[in-house]
Amino acid sequence: MPSETIARVAETFEVQERRQIVVPAGAAENFFKRAFDICFALIGLTFSAPVLLFFLAVVALESPGSPLYVQRRVGRNGRIFNMYKLRTMFTGTDSDGFKTAKEDRRLTVSGKLLRATNIDELPQLINVLNGDMSLIGPRPLSVEETDYIGRHLNISDSYPGFYPTSRPGLVGLEQVNRNKEMTYFERFSYNSRYENNWNLLLDAQIFLKALVVCRHVCLALLAGGSLIAGAALLSLQYLH
Repeated sequence: MPSETIARVAETFEVQERRQIVVPAGAAENFFKRAFDICFALIGLTFSAPVLLFFLAVVALESPGSPLYVQRRVGRNGRIFNMYKLRTMFTGTDSDGFKTAKEDRRLTVSGKLLRATNIDELPQLINVLNGDMSLIGPRPLSVEETDYIGRHLNISDSYPGFYPTSRPGLVGLEQVNRNKEMTYFERFSYNSRYENNWNLLLDAQIFLKALVVCRHVCLALLAGGSLIAGAALLSLQYLH
């Protein structure tokens, strides 16, 4: 693990610790953010329903086991929650909370497609709707990743800034700035940077970048919405 990366993350913690007073976001900003989350999640789940149902069936038919994968993630103030994804690996061969190689043999055929297009992340709109996550925020690390980082930085969970104080996001700085060689510590650093600089303008910038990075998800939502609209029009014509 590169020592300079660990040093940069450690420096981030030192800066946070020196900022003894953190000015919280205004109540209006927090209200708007949550309202946007709920509206987007409802629309997203509606539009993505045909795509989700299709891939749920594909995953279930391709290999035995639940088509949904549930993983424990570390959320707001260290709260553990269950994060949902479409299953992309054979049952019983999960990665113990750590990232999986692109050509990992444990990946199913549909799983490779789902990961390449990020469509496997769509079920997390359920997490957004129930309040475990936000549309934009620090990407939630797994319990195993969090423990790993804590050990290598020699810090405990009581250290300032160790856990995010905002809801973890479906999309964050990590996703829109990701490269193939990004380490856990760099991902953690992006989360800390988001926490230190959060405002609605930053969320808007991340959202616009995400439209490009997650373009396949956007296309899936448009396709699902088109199918629903088409079905509704056919129903109206039939009724008349």
